[in-house]
Amino acid sequence: MSSIFMMILFISVTQTAPAGQTASASRTAQARCDLYVIGASMKKAPVPLKLKRFASLFKKMPFKMYRGYRLVNTWNVPLSVGRGREYAFTAKDSVRLTLKGLEQDKRGKIWLKLKFEILRKTSTRAKRKSYDMLLRILAGKPMFVAGPEVKGETLFIGVICK
Repeated sequence: MSSIFMMILFISVTQTAPAGQTASASRTAQARCDLYVIGASMKKAPVPLKLKRFASLFKKMPFKMYRGYRLVNTWNVPLSVGRGREYAFTAKDSVRLTLKGLEQDKRGKIWLKLKFEILRKTSTRAKRKSYDMLLRILAGKPMFVAGPEVKGETLFIGVICK
């Protein structure tokens, strides 16, 4: 017997796993994530319309230290277990996401295990990891990481997966 988990907010995840297995045990696990790069600065500015969904988040640390925000870039990222996707957000910086698995807890909530890497090109054209972490995030909830400072803005890289 198979279980199908489908949740809709920004995106959806469909996972099929044999009975008795967690979703992370299945090699066919897939997720769709919205990846955001937001520039935060001390210059006061209203929150752009495209970022209104995060207005309550901007009132909490570390965001509340800043007075202005802008959407630098956004992507809709399809992920499958073990396959990483890389997206450049500046000429030198990129982010790589790799889905490591999906789990369903006792309450029926879906958790995603993501390898989250921020990479920077060096003068030798090699890529160096400036941030590398395995994250466990709740499906549908935003998770942001502070990234590099570029042109006076601190970049926050965020992901919402389903």
